[in-house]
Amino acid sequence: MSPLLLESICVLNGQLKLLSEHQQRVNRALGTASCLSLEQSLAHLELPQDGRHKLRLVYGLDARVHDLTIEPYVVRSLRSLRLLECPELRYEHKWLDRSCITRVVNTISEDDVLFTKGGYLRDSSYANVLLLRDGSWYTPDQPLLAGCKRAHLLKTGQIKSCPIHVSELGYYERISFINAMLDPDELALCCECLVME
Repeated sequence: MSPLLLESICVLNGQLKLLSEHQQRVNRALGTASCLSLEQSLAHLELPQDGRHKLRLVYGLDARVHDLTIEPYVVRSLRSLRLLECPELRYEHKWLDRSCITRVVNTISEDDVLFTKGGYLRDSSYANVLLLRDGSWYTPDQPLLAGCKRAHLLKTGQIKSCPIHVSELGYYERISFINAMLDPDELALCCECLVME
């Protein structure tokens, strides 16, 4: 069986959020011959009308949907973060099999990990990151995965992309985690909560 991919789409009060960004990521994963339309695949669903829910769509390289689930979303708790140099880690597409990431996460005692490469920040295990400086949000320019929320915030000019080295963390006030389910500053830590390796 060929590897499976995943899209996690936010359903907020009955509305699918950032669907065009998710479609672009599906198209990148499947190539130019992509014939998987998220809009068509999800049109038959009865979406929850109240609150925030996570829609998980599992699909294959054959552009066939393998599984669809919707569940209420709860923001996880995060109090500590380990900076970890992992230059060999690659995750350009949102694969269902995340064992390359979970193996690393299972070796730390902190709540999550912030991956670096050559001392430059990349991503946490489940989210892109933003860092706040002088009222503006910045995101690392070389993420592990180009997230849909990150793409939307860059496109709309709400955040800026730049290289962020570990040695520069003292210039930032806090770090925030974003993904399809999380908005900027919804889940954030002060930079002093980062544990160096």
